[in-house]
Amino acid sequence: ATTAEGASTARAKASAKREVKDEPPPTSPVPGLSVEALVAISNEDLWQRAWAETWQKSDVAGLAEDEKAVYARAQKVWRGWMAERDRIARERADAEGRRRAEQTQRRGAAVKPEPQATALSSAPAAAPG
Repeated sequence: ATTAEGASTARAKASAKREVKDEPPPTSPVPGLSVEALVAISNEDLWQRAWAETWQKSDVAGLAEDEKAVYARAQKVWRGWMAERDRIARERADAEGRRRAEQTQRRGAAVKPEPQATALSSAPAAAPG
């Protein structure tokens, strides 16, 4: 690789890091639930929240009489929340993997093995016996 290619790659990596750092942290789409709680919640518990939220909004709007429609809306809300939860979890796992890889690279660059003399190279040869 030429010096120009290396510099170009370094600029691209620095730009990508800035883009990631400039992004706001994810927010939970679930009212009253932090991102950490969203990532940890079970599908069943998330369904209960989706149902309660959808039912309440439908009731306020005067649409709670049609339970099938409320159920269908709750399923859409639930699926959307699960998709968002899974996306956030994937992003976190990817970021953690990158962070660990960078740490490993830094440790590898900081620790350079010293040449070691072997017992055979420093001792006189023994006669076969």
